[in-house]
Amino acid sequence: MAFGYDGSVRIKADLNHSPFDRGLTQMTSLVNKFGNTLKKLGGMVAMAFGTAAIINFAKESIKLASDIEEVQNVIDVTFGQGAAQIQEFAQSAAEAFGLSELAAKQYTGTLGAMLKSSGFTTQAAQEMSMALTGLAGDIASFYNLDTDVAFEKIRAGISGEIEPLRQLGINLSVANLETYALSKGMTKAYSAMSQTEQYLLRYNYLLDVTADAQGDFARTSGSFANQIRILQLNFDQLRIAVGNALIPVAQAVLPSINAIIAALTKLASVFAQVTALLFGRSPEVKTTSEIATSAGAAADATDKLAGSTAGAGSAAKQAAKDMKGVLAGFDELNILADNASNSLSGAANEMGIGGEGLTLPEIEGGGELFPDAEISPKLLSSIEALKKELEWLESTARKIWQVFAASWEENGGKVISAVKNMFLSVWGLIKSITDAFVSVWSNGTGLEILNTIYSIISNVLNVVSELSNRFREAWEANENGEAIWQSLLDIAQVYLGYIERISEATLMWAQELDLEPLVSAFRGLLEAIVPLVEVMTDGLAYAYENILLPLGEWFLEELAPVGIELVTAAVKALTEILTALEPMAKWLWENFLQPLAEWTGEIVISALE
Repeated sequence: MAFGYDGSVRIKADLNHSPFDRGLTQMTSLVNKFGNTLKKLGGMVAMAFGTAAIINFAKESIKLASDIEEVQNVIDVTFGQGAAQIQEFAQSAAEAFGLSELAAKQYTGTLGAMLKSSGFTTQAAQEMSMALTGLAGDIASFYNLDTDVAFEKIRAGISGEIEPLRQLGINLSVANLETYALSKGMTKAYSAMSQTEQYLLRYNYLLDVTADAQGDFARTSGSFANQIRILQLNFDQLRIAVGNALIPVAQAVLPSINAIIAALTKLASVFAQVTALLFGRSPEVKTTSEIATSAGAAADATDKLAGSTAGAGSAAKQAAKDMKGVLAGFDELNILADNASNSLSGAANEMGIGGEGLTLPEIEGGGELFPDAEISPKLLSSIEALKKELEWLESTARKIWQVFAASWEENGGKVISAVKNMFLSVWGLIKSITDAFVSVWSNGTGLEILNTIYSIISNVLNVVSELSNRFREAWEANENGEAIWQSLLDIAQVYLGYIERISEATLMWAQELDLEPLVSAFRGLLEAIVPLVEVMTDGLAYAYENILLPLGEWFLEELAPVGIELVTAAVKALTEILTALEPMAKWLWENFLQPLAEWTGEIVISALE
């Protein structure tokens, strides 16, 4: 057996040998095909990861569009004919209140259902729901809160809870509400009011005390925080649009996908029976319902995992010991699985989820994992033959491994010791180099170097400072700075005065200028050119029509064909001449030119040498 550079297994065998060798060769071919399949699968996985972000975006878009569709049902049922107005309000909520369409519909739907159940008419519940939903967006902007948090505070306050809005300084206590009612001319005690009247009182009070916050999002929509919120809302609208486009596609494709999965499940059933026959057992998972119970217990005990690390480690060591016989016969794999199961149960007990809370599935032989999966006798015979070949391969691998194990048992300690010595030597070298540097750096050299560097930096900074001081002193001495600026501005004034003078002279010259004679003369020139142009164009047209065109016709029809025929005849004659001279040219080359070239070449080479 030999291993190629591509990792595939190459086994040299004669097809005319025993059935055992032929079976081994066939198995090798299957292994190589399986390796190629894995390579292709790796490329598909890489492509899948490259498109993971797109798939995730599509999933989120479909979910968001589906949520919009679901909440629309609530809006339609709650508000009836007013649903269209809620739709219009929700679509403009992003710009007006910083709320997504989904959030606006969820908020109005929740509030509308709550207000209608409290005795309000559908129209009143609709208007109050939209007002409170918009207030949630403004409060979120005013107090820099999440919109869901702001809405929950408003919903709690309207329903009679005091504490959520009190955190924002809004007190909905009975005493405050009664004081507010008296200020509005209502003398009825709060306790004597109906539920609808209490809701309405809390609603009006909340709108009055939040006057400063109302409209805050629209006022501060240009701020960074609100621009970020608008960006997120616009992105959500994009996802909703994409989701609406993808939902029909998903609805059309899902039935086909379900059919494919059903077919793959059937295929997996057959494959499970084949592997069970190959490896000596036909497992049947009996305690399916217990898996769900175990999963729930494992979820409840997650917080105990950190304290159970030592126990899980011990169980893992035990499982490793059990796996020591990994190259045992295929039937022995069942024993290893039982041992691993016991180890996992021990780990579960130490994590606090053992006993009845976590029951591992029981594996028993003799049954069928998928009773509907039938295997033909021909396939069963092939499986039995392949099983024998696999048993031989397992025995051969065991022998090879025993040699490796014996060699490692004898020399493994030496290898580990050499590796340890290598790392210790390299670390000792690094330590020696570092110690030498630290020693020299600490003996005063490092301090001198740093002092020199700091001195250079100080000198450079002091040079800049001194130059600035000297320039300032010179600028201020004898009012030099003012004199320089005065001179520069005087120069600018002189130049501007020059421009003003020539501009005034040009203006006076233009005012007295009479251009009528020039224009009249130019008019006379153009009038004189018109007859000349007519004569010239007539002559050119006559020459083109009566000379150039007939000449071109004669050239193309008479002269050019004759010239081409002459060239053709000359080419044919030249070809015949060269064909006739070919034997003479060959004789001349072989008997005169080639010997002459060789002789001349030898003379030149000798001269060069």
